[in-house]
Amino acid sequence: MLKFEKWALTQAKKQRRNVILRNQTPAHLDFTIQIDGPFRILELKSSALDKFEISPLKKDMTIRPETRVNLRPEAFLEALIEFEGFNEKDHGKWPLCPSMHIPGLIHITYANGDYQSFEMEGVLRRPIVEFNTAGFEGKPVDDVIDFGVSHINNSIQQTVYLTNVSKVPAKWKLNYIKYPTKKILGLATVTRLDLEDSQKTDDPDVFEFAVTEVFS
Repeated sequence: MLKFEKWALTQAKKQRRNVILRNQTPAHLDFTIQIDGPFRILELKSSALDKFEISPLKKDMTIRPETRVNLRPEAFLEALIEFEGFNEKDHGKWPLCPSMHIPGLIHITYANGDYQSFEMEGVLRRPIVEFNTAGFEGKPVDDVIDFGVSHINNSIQQTVYLTNVSKVPAKWKLNYIKYPTKKILGLATVTRLDLEDSQKTDDPDVFEFAVTEVFS
């Protein structure tokens, strides 16, 4: 099986692969190549290729166009195939998940009716950034980081760790999100936690971060 990868944010080394087809018969081979899945042939090369012809791709086509080839005896054909995958911003086709496997197939149909196929697999990968306060990957952390009580003229420092646990380079940025509080309609229906949340001061200016944006 031929395996490909496509990464979000940057191009992966395995997004393109060279495939070699060799004619080991004493006769000319007349055949067509067709690909299923989000893959495409970028280039065909051979020193002993009589001819090849790529059918035009129309906007309404759901199947890849055929490439017709006539290969001489003992000659080889080198095809550069790219895994196109999907647009990283299209979360409908490429969900926000660490990886997604997509099958593909190379169809070889000969002029005499014989048929061959080769399986392919493309993997879409996104970066995974994990957060912890201990500096060790995989260690669970508290939902809330408690800085304790401090005088107005003093400051308290804590170290937090953001780790890219994937092999895909990650680009991340810290963004302020307003603390979610419930609207209190009456004390009779409010819980103690809701009451405490409503009394919290949500001021992003009281925190400073040494690093707010990274590409790694």
